[in-house]
Amino acid sequence: MVKLTNPFDYPLAILVGGIVLVAGVRFLKTPNLLILPTAAIVATATAMYCKSREPDPEKSARREVERELTNLKASGQSLAEKAEAVRREAGQLLGHEADYLELLVRIEEACSLIADIPHRIEELERRLPRSEAVLSLAKLEADLDSARARLTNSTGIARQQAGELVESLERNLELVRTSGSVNLAKLLNLRVTIENTAGILQELQNKIRLSSRPNSERVREVEELCDRLRSAGSNLDILTH
Repeated sequence: MVKLTNPFDYPLAILVGGIVLVAGVRFLKTPNLLILPTAAIVATATAMYCKSREPDPEKSARREVERELTNLKASGQSLAEKAEAVRREAGQLLGHEADYLELLVRIEEACSLIADIPHRIEELERRLPRSEAVLSLAKLEADLDSARARLTNSTGIARQQAGELVESLERNLELVRTSGSVNLAKLLNLRVTIENTAGILQELQNKIRLSSRPNSERVREVEELCDRLRSAGSNLDILTH
């Protein structure tokens, strides 16, 4: 069904309708009963044409979402491969040391959380709403309020995790306001979190290599990075649900 478009929304439509009206009255001597509706029809048709040439915001947003999903899958796969590489290297460097067995378990658990990210992204893609109307700014704001309350009532690593989640949700809201697309903002925010997690993984790998030599300070630093990595993994889990 063709929807009529208001000519007054498009100056070109008004101009064309005016030209038809003036030409009909002055030069063609067309009766008013005929030229007035004719000019109106021409103006409306011109407005409809102008509207048809405008990009469809929803289709544009959907294309951006599909493009970002492709980028996100690549980033997620790269992160998973990095996590697996760090896990293997930790086993090679620390596996033969009995004193490092507990530390090795912590590293493997943290890396396992991250290695599952490609699967979670696939699940997210299947659940992602086809229409922007399904998600609302109010829902994101409610999630942020909940995360802030959690931050207030948390301590230690749980507080750090809650703080990182609050930052992610605040970034998400800002992206929504900038891009106009809730789906796109969600994916962009997830990719930033993945990139930050990749940085933690790199730090962990560097510390593991140094920790192959007995050093209590190095071990403590690796444990802290494992906690940060587990926290990042929990946030990734929240952002993909």
